[in-house]
Amino acid sequence: MSVSADKPRPVEYFAICEVEEIPRGGARAFDLAEPDGEGQKPFRIVIARNARGDHFAYRNACPHQGVWLNVGSGTFFDDSGALRCGRHGSRFDLESGTCVSGPCEGAQLEKIGVAVVTGDVCIHGVKLVEEPRNWDDDETMDITIPQG
Repeated sequence: MSVSADKPRPVEYFAICEVEEIPRGGARAFDLAEPDGEGQKPFRIVIARNARGDHFAYRNACPHQGVWLNVGSGTFFDDSGALRCGRHGSRFDLESGTCVSGPCEGAQLEKIGVAVVTGDVCIHGVKLVEEPRNWDDDETMDITIPQG
């Protein structure tokens, strides 16, 4: 019996926020960082939630010209509840990321894997640069339990 050298790698999840931080029918932008071979570059995403409570994550860049979807007014949705590009008005289906009208009709937003894990909205399937942790700035308390 041979063993494959191509074992599946475990999925790495990155907690982005708590579920309650994105209301049903709402969306939030997050600025992260991804490696670029010589350091890091911005990795801007939007996580949206539909009325049923399902989450969808996309790179926050319109396929038409790459501008942030929330450019201008700072909002992600038009009056009908569709994701929209604030610069040229392209409208996107929330669940598929497909442009349904506007200059990039038929194009797709770049989808990011998203899952809810123990109350946190997490993304997966991406490589991120994590900021080094400075333990001197840790806001947790040290608790000493007396031995008795």
